[in-house]
Amino acid sequence: MKQITLHNYASQLVTVFGDNAIIAICYMIASYNCKKIRESNEGAFPLLNLSGGPGTGKTQLARALTSVDRPGELGVNSNYIDMLPLRRYLASTKNSILHIDDYGDKARKEVDEILKGSFYGFAYRNEKGREQRVRSGIILSGINIPNIIFCNKTISLNFEKRIFNNDEMQEFSNLQQLLNHDLKHIIPEIERAFCIRHIDFDLAYRWTAIDLAFRIKKINYGAVINSWAQILAAYRILRHELNLPFSYEDVLKVARKAINSQIHSYEKSTMEITKQQLSDMKHAIGYKERSVINSKYRCFRNFFGVSGGSASWEELVALEYAEKAPSRFVEGEVVYRLTTVGMNYLQDTIGVTILPCED
Repeated sequence: MKQITLHNYASQLVTVFGDNAIIAICYMIASYNCKKIRESNEGAFPLLNLSGGPGTGKTQLARALTSVDRPGELGVNSNYIDMLPLRRYLASTKNSILHIDDYGDKARKEVDEILKGSFYGFAYRNEKGREQRVRSGIILSGINIPNIIFCNKTISLNFEKRIFNNDEMQEFSNLQQLLNHDLKHIIPEIERAFCIRHIDFDLAYRWTAIDLAFRIKKINYGAVINSWAQILAAYRILRHELNLPFSYEDVLKVARKAINSQIHSYEKSTMEITKQQLSDMKHAIGYKERSVINSKYRCFRNFFGVSGGSASWEELVALEYAEKAPSRFVEGEVVYRLTTVGMNYLQDTIGVTILPCED
């Protein structure tokens, strides 16, 4: 049987997951050389955050990445793992990829503290007081975006698409078949290339940061850009050594869009929503506490009509929490609806999973 190449693997990921796969592959390349990259950056190494609603593909992409060296790896679920086992899991491998699923639903503060330490390479101290280090990349996946303290410590990718046609479902099936093959031979190929070129990493890192800063032009977010540059620099120095289905310019184009989205999400999270706006958002979906079952609420509508429009709702539109359109039934009325971003914000705020309206 013909061996699956890195190009085969990467091409199928891009076919299924689009632009998000391009950045994810860069993260994989960096993670397989995590120890050396941490040494070049004072121990720091960013986390890869995949956020989006159910069925958008974030968990599947995470598993497609971890399956290269650990087939069948499901990672750990942040809802059910205790803190010490989580710390031990983070220190369990070297130059690999770890996966924490359903991030942000329970014990958020405790998990956040552990993950902050993992950014700098700290996992825990063992019984003898010896420091156990994080030496692999870490993927977070979940509905919630990370706490704002992680803005400078993550590479964040959003997943929004929920409905897939037959051709897309077939490509996903093709990916699953590909992942059933032994892919471990891909790792030495990446490691050998990095071993040859790692002396160029510091210079590549500085130039990549410059390339990103030129495209982003956000002077207050240098730390975010530096985290991204750390990952993309690994691809930059190996792009001629590895046969991949995208160019450095492709990577920069995708990164520019993703970084701006990450910064925008951070800026929105620091803006205050008034109690009245929160109440209006609940009213738009018909939210009632008595209708919550097992911490889940099934909305039966999504609209809020206002004659002539509303300044309060316009603020929510500006934050991308809502969208608006003229009413089809009442002249002069403006109808506002919560966007996916608004739904995610609302469920994070009230601590209830909001299920979409049934047709």
